[in-house]
Amino acid sequence: MVYSEESIQPRQTTGASLNVDDRDSAIIIIVGQDLDLRLLDMFLQAVGCVQRGIISRIVVDLNKTRRIFDSGVAMLMLINGRLSGRIRIINCNPDLKSRLTRGLSSAMFNPELACRK
Repeated sequence: MVYSEESIQPRQTTGASLNVDDRDSAIIIIVGQDLDLRLLDMFLQAVGCVQRGIISRIVVDLNKTRRIFDSGVAMLMLINGRLSGRIRIINCNPDLKSRLTRGLSSAMFNPELACRK
């Protein structure tokens, strides 16, 4: 794989981290406490990997996330538009799922929202 995890790490202290799942050909972005625009650089670099065919999709893990700001919702809309739906959201608690479904038009963005019990 012609790709380094270090090249896609967040530049600011965000509590986010990144893993590569070679079996699933995915980049897993583990979001910290907040999903906001501070993660844009990391998301856009991951999008570039998908567009170049290095990986097939992005998985966004919201297990540690407590707040999603409007800028985070807008960023997910942007990413989904660029990837034609090759983004999946996992470990989304019910409050965050409600926030995402209120903030996103299903016509524009319809990720798989897997919720913790």
